[in-house]
Amino acid sequence: MNESTGIDRTPSLRGSIFKPQVVWSLLIKDWRCLRHDRHGLAALFIMPALFILIMSLVMQEAMSYDHQPQLPAIGIINQAPAALGHRQLAKRLQAELSGRVFTDQAALLTALQTKDIGIGIVLSSPATTDAQDIAPLCVDLLVDDMTPVPVVNALRSRIEQSWGRQLPGLLLADADPLARALMPSSMLDPTLIRPQIDIKSLYEVKGHTRFGAVQRVLPAWLAFGIFFIVLPLSAVFVQERRLGTLSRLQTMGVGNGSVILAKALCFGGVNAVQVLVMLLVGVFLVPQLGLQALSLHFDWLALGLMTAATSLAALGLALALSAWAHSVEQANLIGGALNVMLAAIGGIMVPKAVMPLSLQTMTALSPLGWANDGLARIFLGEQQWSQWLGDAARLSVFGIALLCLAAWQLRAQR
Repeated sequence: MNESTGIDRTPSLRGSIFKPQVVWSLLIKDWRCLRHDRHGLAALFIMPALFILIMSLVMQEAMSYDHQPQLPAIGIINQAPAALGHRQLAKRLQAELSGRVFTDQAALLTALQTKDIGIGIVLSSPATTDAQDIAPLCVDLLVDDMTPVPVVNALRSRIEQSWGRQLPGLLLADADPLARALMPSSMLDPTLIRPQIDIKSLYEVKGHTRFGAVQRVLPAWLAFGIFFIVLPLSAVFVQERRLGTLSRLQTMGVGNGSVILAKALCFGGVNAVQVLVMLLVGVFLVPQLGLQALSLHFDWLALGLMTAATSLAALGLALALSAWAHSVEQANLIGGALNVMLAAIGGIMVPKAVMPLSLQTMTALSPLGWANDGLARIFLGEQQWSQWLGDAARLSVFGIALLCLAAWQLRAQR
């Protein structure tokens, strides 16, 4: 309001919001701002394209109805060689699956743990049988936790079909005339026709414990959660650079090493709290949903060292990214997209056991895959440090290398 004339000269918003020339000018301005953020544009287009390619490769078998899973190397033990049909079935499975015959279950477990075989088949009978008894078939499939579920199901179906279709011939091959005369009545026994097949994990056999779903899921998402420290840490670091906080610290004689160490200790503590919260969720909240609670019977020192190595790798990635990023938005966008892509490669978004056998080695390219493998072994009760120490060492080297890269970049900027 103009006091001298009494005329209100306050700009009115009516009629100006939808003016075509105003909208067009604002549109040109926004496009120019977006064009200057080349890193953000690259993340918007390149990261989703890479994610689509990776997920297509990973899910090609799980989403195909016609695909026949490729079976890994098979180990076979026949613990009832005197039972009719068992010996012949073992020979047929050995020939059809190119199976390796074992005489000792301890040797079979060792071969399974060292990846010499992928699945162990243990043939047995529910009771002690004489040489000419017609015994039911019991099968234990001993699998590694990384064995794809479709592969296990395909092998189980193959054993069931082989036993059911070839049972008369298998029994006649070993039976004496008296057994042949009794064959029709024996074939009516449902326990003889339907084999009992149990699937047991390697760690369940070694630890005599059957784990719930949370025990297998938590390691993957624990690693994913630790690596998401990239978002808040990179945002804080970039903001300190833009506001001149780092420059003022440098003029006060504070070195880059001290700044990076302080950041690592602070956000490493946040990661420790993350681990504690996830453990509490698995122990107390998961049972409220009617699921088996998280078992805490594992090596706590091993868990501490493995989570520390995972946190070091995540902190190194965050600081290296923030040292090169030009804005908080850019760091968040690239950091989030990179985290999701590493999770897809590392078996987090899609479990490694679902991936095709030919692509499971791809998880070795992702630090999230290293963290997932190492934490999974610890949570499943692995007592030998040699089984996860290599993963922890790779994570530590990865994190230290990126911290050194971040320090070098900060020195160059100084």
